[in-house]
Amino acid sequence: MEFFLYDHLMKLGNWLAQKGMKQRKFADLVGANPGLVSRWITGQIRPSPPYLRAIEQITRKMVSFADFDWPERTRDD
Repeated sequence: MEFFLYDHLMKLGNWLAQKGMKQRKFADLVGANPGLVSRWITGQIRPSPPYLRAIEQITRKMVSFADFDWPERTRDD
């Protein structure tokens, strides 16, 4: 069994708060709609690969694809 340590990673919402950056500004940086950024932060949807690459680049990999790897939701959720 392999274990991966992601201690240096953080959720996008935490990164934005730490940097004092508004969702609208971040959306401009990644080329997304602010509503889309909000849905990423709340876990409603995952960013598509092009957005994931932009997120990793802008956050210097402090936020990465692993931070968006939520379990699949069921109808009962």
